[in-house]
Amino acid sequence: MNAVEEATRCPLCAHARSIRLATLDAAVLREEYLRSFKIHIRMDVERIDYLHCTACDLRFFEPLAAGDADFYRQLQAIPWYYREQKAEYDIAAHHIRPEDQVLEVGAGKGAFSRHVRCASYLGLETSPDAIEIAAREGVRLLQEDLQTHASRHVGEYDVVCAFQVLEHVPQVCSFLESARDCLRSGGRLLLAVPSEDSFANIDFWDILNMPPHHVTRWSDLSLRNAARQLGLSVVTIEHEPLADSHVSWYARIVAEYGMALRSGPEPHLLDPRLRGWLVRRGAKIGAALLRPALRNPVLRPIGHAVVAVFERAPA
Repeated sequence: MNAVEEATRCPLCAHARSIRLATLDAAVLREEYLRSFKIHIRMDVERIDYLHCTACDLRFFEPLAAGDADFYRQLQAIPWYYREQKAEYDIAAHHIRPEDQVLEVGAGKGAFSRHVRCASYLGLETSPDAIEIAAREGVRLLQEDLQTHASRHVGEYDVVCAFQVLEHVPQVCSFLESARDCLRSGGRLLLAVPSEDSFANIDFWDILNMPPHHVTRWSDLSLRNAARQLGLSVVTIEHEPLADSHVSWYARIVAEYGMALRSGPEPHLLDPRLRGWLVRRGAKIGAALLRPALRNPVLRPIGHAVVAVFERAPA
C-alpha cells in the first residue's frame, strides 16, 4: 500500500493527507532531460515525491520544483514547443463571443489570438522573445505575471483563458484566484491542461509531464473541485479527440503499459521495467498492431488535453 503523507498540504485545497504514488530520483530526471532534449536542469533535491490528494483528486509533486527562466528558454528553442494549431483552441473559441474582452495568461507567441473573434485581446507572457515575435505579427502581449495584473484589473474581462499553463504553476491557489478576480460577473474562465483521465496518465516516462516542467496533474474531478473552491460554476469539461500526431504515441504507451503489467505489479513513474528490452520489444509489436485500428476516428479514445470552462455568477 502507498504511504500517506500527512505533513504535505495540497497546493489546491490545502488538505493535509495525500497518498504517495511514487518517488522520483532527481538524478534520473536530469539524465533524461539531457538525453531527450539536451537540456541541463537544476534541482536542489535528490528525491521528489509524486502525491495524490485524497480530498480534491489533484496529483502534484513535492517539492513543487518548477523550472526557471533558463529552463524555459532552452525548451522554447525546440521548434514544436509553441504550436500554432491546437484542438483546445477550437474548443475554447466556441465559448468566446465577438463582444468579449479576452485576457490570455501564458500566451506564448499569441497563437490563440488568431483563432478567436473578440472585441479585444491581451496576452500575458514572461518570455521577452515570445513577446517580440508576437509584436511583429500585431499581437499585443504584456510582460507581467497574472497576480500583478489582477491587482490592477479586477472585474475587467469577460474571458480569462490559459492553455497548458496551470500545470506549470506552483502557486495554484493564487493563480486561480487571480484569474477569477479578473472576471466580471458572468465572465468565463477557460483552462486547458493535460488530462489525467487520458492516456497521458500511463506514460510513465514522459519527463515533460514531470518537474521541473509540470508540477501538478489534473483530472476532471480535480478541475470540478477547483471550480467549487473558487465559487465558480462548471459550464463544461470537454476533452479533445486523439490527434493524428498522437496516434503513434498512444499506441506505444498502451502497448508498453500492457507489457509492463505482464511482468509485475502496476507500473509507476520512471519505472525501470519500461526501459527493459523485453517490454520495449513487445510494445513495438503491440503498437504496430494497434495503429491501423486508430486510423478510424470512431475507435479513437480521448486525446491528451482537456478544456474546462467555469463561469462567475451574474450579478
